[in-house]
Amino acid sequence: MVRRAWMLVAFTVPAAVFWGSVTMGVAFLVPRPVIVWAAVIYTVAYAVAQVLALPLRAPGRSWQVPSQWLVGRSFAVRTAIWGMTLGPGVMTRNAFAGSWLFPLLAAASAEPLVMGAASGALHAAGRVAGIMRQMDRKNAGGFFDAMARTMRWRTVDGVLLSFLAGLLIVFAGYS
Repeated sequence: MVRRAWMLVAFTVPAAVFWGSVTMGVAFLVPRPVIVWAAVIYTVAYAVAQVLALPLRAPGRSWQVPSQWLVGRSFAVRTAIWGMTLGPGVMTRNAFAGSWLFPLLAAASAEPLVMGAASGALHAAGRVAGIMRQMDRKNAGGFFDAMARTMRWRTVDGVLLSFLAGLLIVFAGYS
């Protein structure tokens, strides 16, 4: 139980700090209508791509945490390293385009610092929950099972993005 609590803290706190700061900066530098229309265009493009299984990948990097950062380290240190690198979701690959929409929406909100921190923490909590779920499974199902789950969730992400695109278009028309 203590390990899981540490994992949750190690992932969510860096993500909240990072995304709260970024969304506050974007909100300060970019006019709100520009942010909203960027969110509309992003959402429509990725909704179509994910629902139709087009080869448009979500923004991200393919960088991985170097093993020498982890080897010989305690659980707490390894978890802190993973949390700081995976939690915010910008240093490693994230297959779901929807995760990038929330910082945009947070930047367009009335409280970009709070909403950015909340979106970052929720994103990180989702990532760590997936890791904890895999830790609990005796047999993770192998590569093909993992790929099938990812493809299914990308489609769900695309459908949710389609719904959000409609809401954003309505909102953009009123802003």
